[in-house]
Amino acid sequence: MDESELFGIINTSNPADHAKALSFFEHLKNAPNGWLDCISAIRCRRYASTCQVVFFHLQVIEHHVKTRYAVSTENEREVIRSFLRDWPKIQLKHDGTPPEVYVSNKVAQISALVYVQDYPSRWPEYFDDLIAICDNCGTFLDHFLLVLLAIDGEIADRDIPRSAQELQRNTVIKDTMREKVVVQLVEFWYKILTMFNGLSSKTTKLCLEVIGKYIQWIDINLVANDRFVPVLVSNLCNHETREAAADCIHEVVSKGMDPIDKTKLVESFARVLGEAGVWLAFVQEPDEDYLCKLGKLYCVMGTNLIESYWKFSKSHPAQNVELKFILDAIEAKVPLLLQIFGNDCDDVSAMVLDFVRDYLHLIKSFREMSDANLKDFKASFLDVIIRKLRFDSSYDFNHEGEDEACFLEYRKQLKIIFDNLGLVDKNYLVSEVQKRLHYTTQTWNMLPFDEVEVSLLLFYYLGETVPTTMSGQWSAAEGQLNPIQLMMVQVMNSDIYMYQHSAVVLQYFETIIRYEKFFVCHPEYIVKGLSAFLKEKGLFHPDLKVRSRCCYLFSRFIKCIRGGITADLMQSIIDAIQPLLQIQTISADRKDALISRDDQLYLFEVIGVLIVSGESENQKKRELMTDILNLVLYPCRLGIEQLKTIKDPAQQDPIVEVVMQAIALTGRLSKAFSSQQTMKSLGCVPLFLEALSVFLQLLEIPIDESFTVQLQSSVRQYLHRLVVCLEEELLPYIPLASQALLKNCDCKSIQEYIPLINQVITKFKVCIFLQLHVW
Repeated sequence: MDESELFGIINTSNPADHAKALSFFEHLKNAPNGWLDCISAIRCRRYASTCQVVFFHLQVIEHHVKTRYAVSTENEREVIRSFLRDWPKIQLKHDGTPPEVYVSNKVAQISALVYVQDYPSRWPEYFDDLIAICDNCGTFLDHFLLVLLAIDGEIADRDIPRSAQELQRNTVIKDTMREKVVVQLVEFWYKILTMFNGLSSKTTKLCLEVIGKYIQWIDINLVANDRFVPVLVSNLCNHETREAAADCIHEVVSKGMDPIDKTKLVESFARVLGEAGVWLAFVQEPDEDYLCKLGKLYCVMGTNLIESYWKFSKSHPAQNVELKFILDAIEAKVPLLLQIFGNDCDDVSAMVLDFVRDYLHLIKSFREMSDANLKDFKASFLDVIIRKLRFDSSYDFNHEGEDEACFLEYRKQLKIIFDNLGLVDKNYLVSEVQKRLHYTTQTWNMLPFDEVEVSLLLFYYLGETVPTTMSGQWSAAEGQLNPIQLMMVQVMNSDIYMYQHSAVVLQYFETIIRYEKFFVCHPEYIVKGLSAFLKEKGLFHPDLKVRSRCCYLFSRFIKCIRGGITADLMQSIIDAIQPLLQIQTISADRKDALISRDDQLYLFEVIGVLIVSGESENQKKRELMTDILNLVLYPCRLGIEQLKTIKDPAQQDPIVEVVMQAIALTGRLSKAFSSQQTMKSLGCVPLFLEALSVFLQLLEIPIDESFTVQLQSSVRQYLHRLVVCLEEELLPYIPLASQALLKNCDCKSIQEYIPLINQVITKFKVCIFLQLHVW
């Protein structure tokens, strides 16, 4: 196959040609001299623009270097070395234009693979040859830099797992490089940065990336000096190269060092960058990508200073002069830290969150700060947190996408900062939130929604931030209310849930459920809480997202207050949510449903809890449970009759959906029974066994096999619930149920049946043993 034919099959969309190309590739890889043919093809190629074909050949050469280079003859290795030396000349020979990036990267990767096998023993002059190429072919400096990046990836990348032998090899290579070539390389980097300053941003950025990689394992003084740093700073002030320069300086500052030396290094960069006006970008620069890079750099400067403080304080606790030097350096960074943290762009703000978190941890452990400074510090950070927590005007509540998801994730990080601020001074935090919440509950109808929502959110956050003495111990005695209870009283005495924006309504319900135990000590607020849930702002809110979340929160609310619900109140609740209990009819459009099927499960669990835990007599409870089960079983019985006559799978589908929902709802009702209020004690066993009989009838109807599998799964889940709730009265149904569940008798059916029968045997083993003994 010649080059033109290969080019043809690589650039076609025909799958058969792709298979042919793959087969040819395997042939070249396995052929003894396939790699040699590929080198010849690249050297003599007639179609200079066919980078795909060149890349194809390079993959074959790469495979040879990875698998057979180590056992090749010296002549064979020299062929590959010669090819790598001549690579820029090969390009010049054809048309002089640099190849595509993916081709250049592949050549660099091959060069690095040869390097780690040959250097320093078999190819000691590797770097001399590499630098000579650049001197002779200045346009191919990028190739030189790409090779250096590839080499670093092979010998120093910590993210790549290495064998002990590879680690030892890499150590030898790095030691040799430090001794013989690193100074030469650094000089060459300096030459590139000064020669291309403002001319070739691509080459300059590549060079800065290389410096950032190598600085982690070479002598930092080769770069962090009066000669080199101004060049880095000048690139940081160049619009084209500033992001790459920021990343490079970030890597320099990140290098592991002695704490005092690290502090001196950071302070030196902070001073130089400040004098160059770099930090003014946070006030003047609109480019958010660049500000993110600067924020990342500032963050690593701060976190490294704090890390240096902890290290030095442990190893030299009595050297107060040096410790003060580090602390002064940290404190000097706080004003700009607050400015970056409060940047309007969340991405920029997020860059310094690690610095903020580490600084708060330091302040918590360091108590020599004056009360005035500490108060100002806490107020400044809390103000920024509150401002950054507020929803932006561009937030789309109706169509939440990637930007909205990023903001919510950013909010989680702010919550961590809020918690850390609480560790510094919990009483201050509670006091400030309480004052803010008091103002909000008094004037909520005159405030913008984001301010109201954040006030509730901060109160919600306190549930995890404050100590248990404030949120975990509740008192019903007047005058002994803890701060959380006082705030709950403020919230419950307001009508803040009536706010028009859904975000405020959702946060209101999330908050009162966070402190659900409040209602146990203050039952006088139960009706107010129920009223909020049952009105048009709760379970019947116009926003589906609010209705959906309220179904879950309402179930938690009812479980918490179950002991304080009277019979009349229970009936009022059931009547209020009655429109949400109807199973969707087969012909109904799901788009018209008020809540989803999953949300309906929570409400049926609520009904079960209300009935089982209510103050009514057992007879009344049975009647209520019968009414609810009849509501569920009616569409199920109707579905059985319809499935007997309908043979079209498309028409069976909606019927099966309704039936499966009925089974799931019945199982959810059973979750209300407890070890004290059992099915047997309330006389409800016949009701749920009757439901089981109806469900088993479904499995006998000949319908589409896929629907049978779905129904079997639903019935199996219901049986799991009955095993938990019932005693030996369930056993007579097990043989019939087993026969229905193993109807298909394939491996999957048996596999899913085994956990059920194990559950039955485990619970009823004594009863089963006695019956077997009688037999």
